[in-house]
Amino acid sequence: MTLYTPVKAIFKPSQQRGRDVAVYVLPEDPDLCMEFSFKRFNSQGNIASYVCTACRALKDRAPRLYGVVPTVRVQNGYFVSDPTCTDHPHFCEPRNYPRSMMRREIIAKFNQIRENLDDAGTPEEVEEDLLQAINKPEYAHFGDEERQEMVKQLVMGHIGGRDTLRSMIRTNKKAKRRRTQFEYPDAEPPPPPPKFARTIKQEIQEPVHDYVHLQHHTPPLLPTPSPSPSQPPRTHTFILKEAHCSKPVMTPAPAPSCLGTAEGFSQLLANDSSKSTGLAAIETLLTALENSRATTVNELNKELTEIVNGMARTDHSSTSIRSASDLFRRFITLAPAELLDQRDFSKVLAFYRQRGKIFIERVGKSRGMIARHARPFFRNDMNVLTHSYSKVVLESLVTVHKSGTIVHVWVTESQPDASGRMMYDALRKEGIKATLILDSAVGYLMERIDMVVVGAEGVMETGGIINKEGIVGLPQIGTLNVAICAKTMNKAVFVMAESIKFVKEYPLNQADIPEEFKYRTSVLENGDLSVEHPMVDYTPPQYINLLFTDLGILTPAAVGEELIKLYT
Repeated sequence: MTLYTPVKAIFKPSQQRGRDVAVYVLPEDPDLCMEFSFKRFNSQGNIASYVCTACRALKDRAPRLYGVVPTVRVQNGYFVSDPTCTDHPHFCEPRNYPRSMMRREIIAKFNQIRENLDDAGTPEEVEEDLLQAINKPEYAHFGDEERQEMVKQLVMGHIGGRDTLRSMIRTNKKAKRRRTQFEYPDAEPPPPPPKFARTIKQEIQEPVHDYVHLQHHTPPLLPTPSPSPSQPPRTHTFILKEAHCSKPVMTPAPAPSCLGTAEGFSQLLANDSSKSTGLAAIETLLTALENSRATTVNELNKELTEIVNGMARTDHSSTSIRSASDLFRRFITLAPAELLDQRDFSKVLAFYRQRGKIFIERVGKSRGMIARHARPFFRNDMNVLTHSYSKVVLESLVTVHKSGTIVHVWVTESQPDASGRMMYDALRKEGIKATLILDSAVGYLMERIDMVVVGAEGVMETGGIINKEGIVGLPQIGTLNVAICAKTMNKAVFVMAESIKFVKEYPLNQADIPEEFKYRTSVLENGDLSVEHPMVDYTPPQYINLLFTDLGILTPAAVGEELIKLYT
């Protein structure tokens, strides 16, 4: 048996109260210099036990992927066991390991580029700048292919990819052109944006090979003759469905008379079951903004407020309507002071419309971003439990399945509207192994589950969630029960929600939830609340591990900070 020669430990202050950090350094060669930090978790007399903080963080993030976390003993300021942990080797990288240092330099350089996108070039040029940043003698033993692969993995893969970077550069340069237009008002204005609705006279004869929305892709149309006075023109927006057909099946969107109203909002949700309530609310407000004839900011605010109140009076989720509408109105009104001082309000309206289209474009990409954030947390042969029907959870599970990861999804039936059966059918249609279970069987099944994934109707300022209104307006609570069972059995609970569902409410218990969140409008106006069941429940943040959003992966404690950023 080989005895370890004690080596003096270096102690550094810790940010956590009552803890200290011991550092072990092997200063033999700069490329081989290793530095590990150990945090004290147990002490008896003058002997203290430390655990590797980096390994522990990896273990907490993926418990089944890593083994035993390395530990070391320190006595009187000396390591009395091998810090390199030969019995249980480290599965983290040392903090000053050359590969780790090179990664930090790549990410730091990329963050500098993101802060000044006005001068950024193409994604290929950005990649060359990143490679140039790590072209140093201390990294000479890494080959060119290895460096390129690291840049693609760290930046072009995880932080957003080439398409996202290209979109960021394009959006930033558009903003710069708009600022130039405000500074030099005599410059030629940009062309007006295309209208959403198009008058269609001729049927489209070409076969359709995918689901296409004419708001984003419109086939060439022949000019139409002027209609007769007795027969006014009828304008439609069409959604093309059913791939590989000689003539596409066309579903008319709401008539122009009700676009931008509460009636048009309800019709949008009726025509497209995959559209979220928040996205439909934003599209309704954007249409109202396109048709607005307001001459002052106050008039415009009054128009939008009336539309929001009208949507809230429907029996759809008032939580999503309120949060999405507030964030939309906040986003579009972030205008330069020079613009608001102009007397021509049409320029202000044009700016608001442009901002509204940028916002709705970002919201449309939210589910895909959430799916990319959540995909690394899924592994083969995992048992995943989900409650009821959630569009963002469904898209994330489909993305995981298409990436080659095989999981078994257990879906609660979610009575009384049985929306879980709808989720079950959608999963089976995509080829995902799924099992439908009773709501009361969650406790029995929880010991077999690896993680719980749920959606949310609203994310509160506390980091808790409200979930979830029934798809036909019936009570559909139960997320709190699932979360309590998971917490009791030490199972991770992950929430997937778009940032437009962040609500400025701070409930401490179920009684603090506003009445309009818990009951339908028709019930509040005509019903007796003493005999009605609430439609949602509040899951406190202590039962939630992480939230996957389009803003990134957040802890419940970070939600309040993100809300402050969104509203300031």
